[in-house]
Amino acid sequence: MKSIKVLGIGPGHPDYLLPITKRMINECEVLVGGDRQISARGEEDHQEIIPFSMPLEAMMEKIRTAAQTLQVGVLVSGDAGYYSLLAALRRFFSDDELDVYPGISSMQYLFARLGLPWSEAKLGSLHGRSWDWMEDVKKRKLIGLLTDQKQSPAWIANQLVEAGIQDCWMAVGENLSYGNEKIEKMRPDEASQREFEALSVVVIGYE
Repeated sequence: MKSIKVLGIGPGHPDYLLPITKRMINECEVLVGGDRQISARGEEDHQEIIPFSMPLEAMMEKIRTAAQTLQVGVLVSGDAGYYSLLAALRRFFSDDELDVYPGISSMQYLFARLGLPWSEAKLGSLHGRSWDWMEDVKKRKLIGLLTDQKQSPAWIANQLVEAGIQDCWMAVGENLSYGNEKIEKMRPDEASQREFEALSVVVIGYE
């Protein structure tokens, strides 16, 4: 069995795709990903595609079968080690069967665009998960959050307003790295009245 390449493709724009990852994508014979991830291969079209839309166990079995004779690359958004499919892959494959390559995460990207160090920040994801981030906000810590359709930037803002926390700011990053990228910094009461892209990144901080 050939090792399975787990490739972090960055926040989305091809400028942020690492050269080694681009080379690995071109060398793979089978690619695993959704439409957005697969688009990272550019004009190449020689690979067989295994879509993320398959049931998880069926997808993993198809990956294992393909990897017996072919080079498989699993394309994940952002960084491979940051809230990606890597955690699920590790349940089905051993460490020796996975070869992981990093990418630039959307969280890393937003902190850079804001000109903020993130070494002391508390980071987490609300994308299909729960996390008691409010306690860290109350301690006036710098917070980074990945959002989803339910736990959206507006929902986060409402939580802050209901908790009476109005002296912090929220930076909301939408469509990060793309041509229609939008990064706005505002108070929670303003953000609570706005609509944002479901899969956004939020940074909460204090002046």
